[in-house]
Amino acid sequence: MRRYVKLVSQFADFPSAQTATRLKAELRRTTDPVREGELQYEIEVAERDARSTVPRIVWGSILVATYATFETGVKTALTHWGSQVPGAASFECKGTGQFLKLASAYARDEVGVVLFHNAALKSAVLELKSLRDSFSHSAGQMPGRRTELHVTIEKSRARGYLITIEDNNWVAPPRAVAFYLLQAERVYKLFSEAVMEKYLARMAPRTEA
Repeated sequence: MRRYVKLVSQFADFPSAQTATRLKAELRRTTDPVREGELQYEIEVAERDARSTVPRIVWGSILVATYATFETGVKTALTHWGSQVPGAASFECKGTGQFLKLASAYARDEVGVVLFHNAALKSAVLELKSLRDSFSHSAGQMPGRRTELHVTIEKSRARGYLITIEDNNWVAPPRAVAFYLLQAERVYKLFSEAVMEKYLARMAPRTEA
């Protein structure tokens, strides 16, 4: 995911920028007033795409993929624990939007570890989830009433990541996406290492026997 984000940040706006450049070059050459008006409109569309539409779609999709990757990793670790550790209850996730709550409870009660090592990491993942939910359910459209999404955007701005609002849709810049990716990666790394340590300790007597 980290390599993919870096690659996308280099080329995401290239098609729209190239389109705008081509249209501007044609505009300088044209002598037809009708075509001139058409070109000016097309340039506006291309520049709007480069400024908001394309970044909203590209980075919103990557945030969805980032959260999905994080959730899959945590679920895999807990499912493995439940299936391999003698006497352990199986990990089951029932109920839309309940994954983090259920995973945290299972990790604490069955494994004896915490999902989030500190409040800052938990806050970052919850912010990532609010962006993921917004993009998955409404393509990033801002709700009419104040929600966790508004809080997330305010926090990102306080950090200097400047999630912007364009045509009532939020647009995440590459820096914000990188922040959430790295935070989710850190949470999973610390969590998976803790689960593995507990797993090896639990299974060690059987191995020695």
